[in-house]
Amino acid sequence: MNRSTVNWTAKKLYGQFSTNKATSENEIQRGVVWNIQQKSLFIHSLIMDYPVPPFYAIKSGRNSFDFIDGKQRSTAIIDFIDGKFALKDIPVIEDDDGETDITGQRYADLPEDFREALDGYSFSIVLLEGATQSEIEDIFYRLNNGTTLKANDRNYAKAISKSEISELCNHKLFLTALTKNALSKMTQRTIVIQSLIMLFNEEPCLDAKEIGAFMRETTIEPEDVERLSSIYDKFLDIYETLSEDKKQNRYVMRKLLSRGNIPTLTPFILQHGDDEKIIPFFQYFFGGEKGACINNEYTLASSQGSGHATNVAKRVEILNNEFNRFEG
Repeated sequence: MNRSTVNWTAKKLYGQFSTNKATSENEIQRGVVWNIQQKSLFIHSLIMDYPVPPFYAIKSGRNSFDFIDGKQRSTAIIDFIDGKFALKDIPVIEDDDGETDITGQRYADLPEDFREALDGYSFSIVLLEGATQSEIEDIFYRLNNGTTLKANDRNYAKAISKSEISELCNHKLFLTALTKNALSKMTQRTIVIQSLIMLFNEEPCLDAKEIGAFMRETTIEPEDVERLSSIYDKFLDIYETLSEDKKQNRYVMRKLLSRGNIPTLTPFILQHGDDEKIIPFFQYFFGGEKGACINNEYTLASSQGSGHATNVAKRVEILNNEFNRFEG
């Protein structure tokens, strides 16, 4: 592996990403997690010429750069220059001309000298060439070790079946049912991983520690991807049927496709997905305005400690018992 360092201005970084010469979609990356205030403070740092950490990117070919560290920062720059957000709750800027408050301003609103300061800010880009996927994962893990990187993101960095997980994350179910905010935070990744655990393990546990072990040790085969995809297809069919009357089914739709319920329902859909009574059952079971469902024990098992094996097993048992009673 070879390493070199180059300098890019913020404007050049924006241009490289805008023309897809640079990307930050490596399969080890987490989603966008910075809020507007965090993005705003970073933009303020650039205008003030404060030091910021270097970016890290894998260089392949002459003009192809896959960023493995710095996604939050690069996204903040791109979104701000594109006018997607206005600066929020940042300090007043003091210079020789006095104080300037740019809170509430977008890129196009900035005074010219502030835009020039932002555009001309110089970043250090550490370029890595010839790195293996294993080295890339190890570098990513070390760069983020000890930071606010969430457990699920650290676990994913060590997963041995990333491409299969990534393929499942692109299922139409998530693009249809999840909000843009949920997608940007990679909620679908957590759902996919927990769904796989529900299919693989006879006594599934969805706690972070068990998820980490599963991702490090489990190879997901093409037939596993196909099986879970078919389950998600059935989920999507059910969701689209319910959405024909969104007013009546709004509570059912929201609960059915929640982050916690999709994994729990995965083996249930596998077993009962073709049953003509499944949609009426979901309308009955998840139709209440309050609580996770009409069953208090299920609601309790869906609250604190919901990933514990005993609570997961409890929810699965209640679902099957309630369905059997519903069928009569």
